Amino acid sequence: MCFFDEFYICLCSLKRYPSCFKLKHIPKQCRNNLYCQNGAECWLDDIKCPTVTICVCTDCFFGDRCQFYAKGIGLTLDDILRYEIKPNAAFNSQTNFIKWNSAFTMLILVVGWINSVLSIVTFRNKISREVGCGIYILASSITSFCTVTIFAFKFWFLVVTLIDPLINRSFVRSGWLQSIGFLN
Repeated sequence: MCFFDEFYICLCSLKRYPSCFKLKHIPKQCRNNLYCQNGAECWLDDIKCPTVTICVCTDCFFGDRCQFYAKGIGLTLDDILRYEIKPNAAFNSQTNFIKWNSAFTMLILVVGWINSVLSIVTFRNKISREVGCGIYILASSITSFCTVTIFAFKFWFLVVTLIDPLINRSFVRSGWLQSIGFLN
């Protein structure tokens, strides 16, 4: 199952093609809303023996339990890659989108490293730093080196964890990489 709401349930193939069916049930509200998060409404298909629990999210929240917040940043790297990567498939079997983005990420990494290292070597010299902009460019080069490295790490971490079935998905979806906000 890949999607459901009050009216439809969608089953997805391994290639992520959905087949949707009308869900025939009369939803009943949960007694204690311990399942849904962030003020979402909780609906059950049956009060006595529930088999389907649905969270109706408030604005700006999404996810099975309305646990994700989507206002302010727009699209994150996680959002872009999550639905493009084929889980349980080798890298060679991934879409061209993933392959091109992988090559582009590596190109950015190499060019960024070369640029940063050459700038650091140039402005490491004390004479170059006598003017205020020399210190700024040195600090900017170090920051650029770190940013490009973290971006490449985040990209490859997401690719590997979304492809490999042995890695715990909740660890990835928990958004621990969201703490690096300037890369989103």
